[in-house]
Order: sequence, then structure tokens, then C-alpha cells
Amino acid sequence: GTSAGTVTPVSSPGGTPVIGLNLGSQDQVIAYQGSLEGSYQVLAGIHWNYCDPYTINTTWDPVGPCSLNTSFGSTMPPGISSGSSAFWTGLVSSTTPRAGYFNCNGTPQTISNLNVLRGLILDKANWVFSVVSPSGLTTPAGCTYVTLPPVIDASPSTAIICAGPYTTTFTVTASGAGPISYLWQVSTTGIAGAYSNLSGTNYSDVNTATLKISNVTAAFNNYAYRAVVSNSGGSSFSNGALLKVDNGVPSSFPTQPADAFTCPGGNASFTSTATTNSGSLTYRWQVNTGTGFTDITDGGVYSNSTTTSLIITGVPATMYGYQYRMGATNTCGTGYSNPATLTFRSTWTGTSSVNWNVAGNWSCNVVPDANTDVVIGTAGNQPTISTVANVRNVTLNMGGTLT
Repeated sequence: GTSAGTVTPVSSPGGTPVIGLNLGSQDQVIAYQGSLEGSYQVLAGIHWNYCDPYTINTTWDPVGPCSLNTSFGSTMPPGISSGSSAFWTGLVSSTTPRAGYFNCNGTPQTISNLNVLRGLILDKANWVFSVVSPSGLTTPAGCTYVTLPPVIDASPSTAIICAGPYTTTFTVTASGAGPISYLWQVSTTGIAGAYSNLSGTNYSDVNTATLKISNVTAAFNNYAYRAVVSNSGGSSFSNGALLKVDNGVPSSFPTQPADAFTCPGGNASFTSTATTNSGSLTYRWQVNTGTGFTDITDGGVYSNSTTTSLIITGVPATMYGYQYRMGATNTCGTGYSNPATLTFRSTWTGTSSVNWNVAGNWSCNVVPDANTDVVIGTAGNQPTISTVANVRNVTLNMGGTLT
């Protein structure tokens, strides 16, 4: 189905212009598949000349009498045989044929079996020979060649797009006899669903190797797309590929970070989760020290700042009231969890005495300062303050006393 170029006149050794390959005595045309340096299979052969009277159709020229080099003959290669995959042009009016062409006999469009076609081409009866060198040979009128459907070299792969005014593409790669045409189809029920031809303003370039999809909504999520690639030999279908649609910037956080309470110098952590319709998420925790949120990087008291769980180790009391939130980023942008607050809390245990200023009477084993909230319940000896004490907040539970 594709032009292989034009045969132009060349000069023979005698200086006479001739048309074609200018094959000489005992020359052959051999078709094979594979590598001559490795393994190969001979598919067909035509012996163009003869060695009178030794040449025969079944073996061609023997070694010796007909060989320019007496060690080799122009013999038929193994793997092919006369009448089905090889022939000798033979004699025409007791002279060697100067030219010939396949007359396309018996090769209508309906023939799709290449072995059948090869047998027709290698049937000597389907060739027209000339005893004179013509000025040129053309393909006979009405000759139709068998073409196989295109081969899909690469199917489209999953594409991710954000809902809204965005564009993504699917691409198929195919090879084969041309011309090749393309048609894209969609399945609204996934890769295994039923496919139909595309229509609508969301699609463009539906008859090219690269389909464009734009301005989709969340309803397009998990639609599947495939390409139908066709030529005169038939059609081939690519594998289907999914379209993943993000509703937009992540806004769903199934797990929101909770406020954290720790002792001064202790450890704390914040955990959150986020969801997205497609692709993957990346994470980055932020802190607000009183002037707005900024990104956290690992180092100092912080670790795991790019995971769903931020860890703070050895928290100094000066970080009381810091707020933390998790940022989750997908292909559409970044969304943020609710903020959570870090505070310091110590509970009165009263295990040693009533003295407020004894570290052993507190759960944090340190006397609370102005950056610590305290909780007093009914446990142990009830506290008494006999000197100045500074804390942020005091929670006095039912039954507890503070003197």
C-alpha cells in the first residue's frame, strides 16, 4: 500500500540503458526474514537467468558447469520449493526473459492470508515475461495488494487532569501500511466497559494519534479511552487507559490534626490525612508562631515534616500556643487541614506534700512556669501557694482546692 520509489534507467556493462535491477546471468531475488548474521528464514525466491542446458525449475543451477566460481552454484536456497515459494523464470522463445511482472491474477481484496498470497505471487503462471528490455514497467491496472491491519506499538497510558479549564492528552503509536487513520472512543464505565465514538466539546483531535481532553468535571473520573487505528487491511484497537479527574485542590481531610498537650521539654506530634480523586499527594506541615503560617523543614525539634504525622521532639516552653496545619498537594494545587494548637500542661499529683513549688508534686516533674497550663483535681495533697507562682491557666476540677 505504500510506494517504494521509482525504478530509473541505469547503464549496463555494455553502455545500453536498461530498466530495473539489471540482473545478470544466474542472479536471484531472495526474500528472507531475520538477520543474515544470525538466524533467518528464507520466504521466497525467483531465479532470473539460466545455464543452458543444466538449469531446472526445482533446484536451479548446479554447482560446477554453471558456476562462475566452480565451488558454488546458483542453487535454490533451503526452505523454499518450486511451485509454492520459488520459481525459475525459464525460457521465452528459447531466449532469456529480459523483464517480467506479476499480473495480480487471483489477488482480490478479500485475500487476507499471506501464505495464500505468497503462493499466488510465486506461481510462474501469474507472471508476464518480456524478451526485450522495455522502456519501463508499471503496476498493472486494478492490481490490489493485501494489507495487514496496523500494529499498535504503544497504547495510551493513564492521564490525570484537574476539573475545570485544563487540558490533558492520550497518545497511541501505531505502524503498518498506510495511509493510517485514527478514531478515539470512550467507555464511561471503565476499561472493561463498552466503548463508543467520541463526541462533544470536551474532545478535540479525535482523528489523530493524540487525543485532547479539556474542561472536564468530576463525572469524567475513571472514564476509559482507546484508539481505533485503521488502514486498508482492517482495524486494530489499543488498550484502554483511564482518565483520573481531581475535583480540584484537596479539601477533604478525613483526619484533622488534634490539639497537642505536652510537658515543657517533652515530645508532641500532629497527624492528619487527606484524599484526592487521582494520582498521589505530597505533604508539607506548616507552623504559625503568631505572624502567619510558614513551611516547616526537618531539623532542630522537627522531623517528618513531609509526611502525614509531624513529630516535635524536646519542645521548649516558648513554643506555647504555636499552631500547626498540614498542606496536601495534588496536580491541581494545595489544600490545608484545620489548625491545631500546641500547649503545655502539667497535672497536680500532690504525692510529696502540699507545696506548690516541689517538682515531685507535678506530672511533668517540674514546677510549672508562665508557659504552662495546670490542672488541679482531687488527687493527693491539695496544693498551697505560699510564694509568688506564675502559670498561664489554672483548671480547678470539681473537688479540688487551691490555697
